[in-house]
Amino acid sequence: LYIGFECRDLDAASTVREKDGPVENEEYVSVYIDADADTVTYAVISIAPTGAVWDAFVLYREGLPKKVMTDWNCEGIRSSVSVYGGGANPGTEDRLWTVEIAIPLSEFYTSLQTKPLAGKAWRVNFIRRELTGNRETHAFSPTGSDDAYKPESFAWFIFGE
Repeated sequence: LYIGFECRDLDAASTVREKDGPVENEEYVSVYIDADADTVTYAVISIAPTGAVWDAFVLYREGLPKKVMTDWNCEGIRSSVSVYGGGANPGTEDRLWTVEIAIPLSEFYTSLQTKPLAGKAWRVNFIRRELTGNRETHAFSPTGSDDAYKPESFAWFIFGE
């Protein structure tokens, strides 16, 4: 599964550089994928402008505390980040940053088919957290709050031929 982001940003700022570091405390993009569309289990992959990757598997049930299992790793993920301007360091002047992500379909083991058939539906969301100026969260499918961990609000992603 290939995913790309283009983020217009005057200061693509992040200090996080280590794998599974606190990416969500600074600027980032995230992909939420519920491969069996059950709104109970899904994967989250977040990437900072520095290229640092944070990934987790989530168990979610409305009304109960969500369980974010950060010891899960998306094996075989490949990502590339480019910052156009002064770089990912806070306080530099930038124009935009891009993220490309390649996720092996074999990582979606909650799906009945690891190679989805035409017509198969997953639930997905794409998030961008912006910290320059006002702290803003942009979502492909808004959840109605700052909490992006609401799979019932994810968009439907239907595979074609």
